[in-house]
Amino acid sequence: MGLFRDLGRRAEKLKREASDAAQESAAFECADCERAIFADRETCPDCGSEAIVRRGGASEDADAENADDAT
Repeated sequence: MGLFRDLGRRAEKLKREASDAAQESAAFECADCERAIFADRETCPDCGSEAIVRRGGASEDADAENADDAT
């Protein structure tokens, strides 16, 4: 049973790491509930708030891409 317990712990750790990485890559977030949002939306899918804001790092990346596309 120790093998399965160890495997389960490793799988859970990998799942948490993947979830954390995905949260960091989200381009938007809800200003009210702070949920990470991956696409530009009118309202938060979690709380329904209309206070969707672009995240700091994501906006800089998008601005750089737009500047490259314009040239």
